[in-house]
Amino acid sequence: MSEDSKVVVLLCARLNKDLEPLNEMEWNILRRELERTGTTPKDLLSSETLKELNLKDELRRKIEDLLERSSVEGAVALNELRGWGIETTTIYEENYPSKLKSVLNDLAPPVLFYAGDLNLSEELSVGVVGARNIKEWEWDYTKRMSQMIAEEGFVLISGGAKGTDETAEKSCIEAGGRVVTVRTGTLLGKDQVWIRENILEGKLLVLLTQPPTAKSRMIVKSGKKIVFDLFQRNRLIYGLSKAVFVVTAYYDEGTKGTYYGAVENLRKGWTTIYVREDGEIPSGNRKLLERSSTSSYVKGFTLSNLKEILNQIKSVPVQREKPTGSGEQMTLIENVYMERTLRKRTKKKGPNEQR
Repeated sequence: MSEDSKVVVLLCARLNKDLEPLNEMEWNILRRELERTGTTPKDLLSSETLKELNLKDELRRKIEDLLERSSVEGAVALNELRGWGIETTTIYEENYPSKLKSVLNDLAPPVLFYAGDLNLSEELSVGVVGARNIKEWEWDYTKRMSQMIAEEGFVLISGGAKGTDETAEKSCIEAGGRVVTVRTGTLLGKDQVWIRENILEGKLLVLLTQPPTAKSRMIVKSGKKIVFDLFQRNRLIYGLSKAVFVVTAYYDEGTKGTYYGAVENLRKGWTTIYVREDGEIPSGNRKLLERSSTSSYVKGFTLSNLKEILNQIKSVPVQREKPTGSGEQMTLIENVYMERTLRKRTKKKGPNEQR
């Protein structure tokens, strides 16, 4: 790993339990200053370089603390991860997924932790997202569509959560396909044997935006815990996929993570989404399908036309232009939610917040 990457890891990875790393906004402020002055992260090890950057005192002190207090603990943590088979890359490394740089731009995570063949992230792939709590028929539906995705030669990308994600990933591999799973938590759960075996067989790549030992960044809102890391996970799924299939999304009931992940994708214009429109159609699916009349980024799909759609995806160039028109505009309620979750600066832990 380059010296630049080592510094980026110290600044942006959750390696020290007492220090919160740079958040998305802070990192991009620093990155732009480095570019403006013709310097790179390794130059921050010189106190003179840091003084010359046009940064607010609060951010400058935070960078100094992270470089000073995280260095020893960070080295130990990275060695421990390597012992578990988890490697680290950053946007300063050649093996960092090129799709994330070109699609997500400033929202590409500066650090990635991974286990498996990172080249899987560069192959033709589609995402599958959906709810955690699914009915038996939805489980069977997801299994069948994931088998078709494998048969058509796509790498399947999903988020590793129970329900839709887990069903999609395991069904794809069972059908002879390959999977990129984007995780936010530990890899030491009930699936660790399955994960290890499929990594060794070259069928699975695990991506993490933070070390598996790190606590998720969370906040309690209206009595419910919101995991901010889940939004970063969703971004990676959309950033790596030529298209994403939304199986089940809720809006009026249940958790809304799948719905808001799709909304952010539409707002940013990352990739086309295909929303399930057969069987029982949940509230989030209906709201997303309403956008299809004004947005070329939203299309419907059914199990009966899935194979035809997959063949179309193979032949059609990726649509990455910035979307326009009311179809991609967020409602006031959606804007408030996203501003509070996706763009909120990291705060000190307060009486109503939980890390």
